[in-house]
Amino acid sequence: MAKSLKDDVLVRIWVQFEKLYPTEEDCIEELYNISKSERRLQCKKCGMRSYQRTYGERVLTCVVCRRQVSFTTGTLFERVRRTRPWLAAIWLMDHGLLVSSSRFHQLVGIAQSTALIIFRKIAAVIAVHMNVDESLPSGLFSVLFSKRSRETPANAHPRSEQDIIEQQCAESLSVRQEGADVRSVQQGLRDSQDTGTLKASLMATVEASPGKLMIDSDFGGLQPVELRVLSYLSASPLHVDSLLEMSQMPVGELSAALTMLELAEAAVRRPGDWYVLRRRALVGTGDGSSKGESYPSKEVRRGVEAFIETVRDNFHGISRKYLQSYLATYWCQVDRVRWGGGRLLNACWQALPVSSAQIVAYVTPLLVKLVFAG
Repeated sequence: MAKSLKDDVLVRIWVQFEKLYPTEEDCIEELYNISKSERRLQCKKCGMRSYQRTYGERVLTCVVCRRQVSFTTGTLFERVRRTRPWLAAIWLMDHGLLVSSSRFHQLVGIAQSTALIIFRKIAAVIAVHMNVDESLPSGLFSVLFSKRSRETPANAHPRSEQDIIEQQCAESLSVRQEGADVRSVQQGLRDSQDTGTLKASLMATVEASPGKLMIDSDFGGLQPVELRVLSYLSASPLHVDSLLEMSQMPVGELSAALTMLELAEAAVRRPGDWYVLRRRALVGTGDGSSKGESYPSKEVRRGVEAFIETVRDNFHGISRKYLQSYLATYWCQVDRVRWGGGRLLNACWQALPVSSAQIVAYVTPLLVKLVFAG
């Protein structure tokens, strides 16, 4: 979507919000109406449901025992001083808009750090609902890691966060992805002679019959440019700089190809932007049918590519630390059936409180969830 068009849509949606919720009191009243509809208002002391309150006030007074309580207690809005920025963020996301914290803090009149916390807490609520059968390696999105966080080592590139977590997981053996164990590289180095033969056969296959390569499964979905990059790989680690020199490809094109090869389980990325061919790879040609694992679906490929493009278009880059938060926000944007029509506000109301300390301490795990539109 062109920038001018996105700005026009943002202005139109924002004007609607300001008409509906011009004041803080109006926003509190909206939350109160949701609370009433869910019949959550019951005095914990005497069990009565009759309260006295003033418009725009959170404090309720029981008409029987006179006990006072805030109706936002126990919700995501607990201890929130100003609810209007929260409802504004939810309103924009509910309408499928992605707005950066720098733009939002100017729009609403709050600190940018506060805007970041709001968006990340909302994303945490969405992430709870990301029920998927499969997870993807976070390294697939490393091309986006260009912003520093608390986890980024001093004098290091933001992508080093990915290297560190991969190394930690490998050392602790807490994650055992087939073909991704460091020992596979060591074994591959001991079998370098066979590896050389494999590489030569692979290159011959690419030149003779592009698009019909099979590596332990049906890889007919690989594009010619991906097959070309694959031909340079072996069990011996090869740095991305060497790949750039050998392939003479633009950086963006090479990064995209490597991402798709990782997703296809044809290549493995090692800490420090080193790449290896999966040890279990076997080369051959055929009619596209084979035994073994199936090639990742086109839906997964499109989903990864679309997310990367969306992030670059709206945020230019992100930190690895909050990758899962952006994936959750992206799901909210693209799945209008699941999250449109006020469903996001209801989900936030039903969610438990999320502290700022929890947000600061959060780190995206090695495996992430990506949900597509329903």
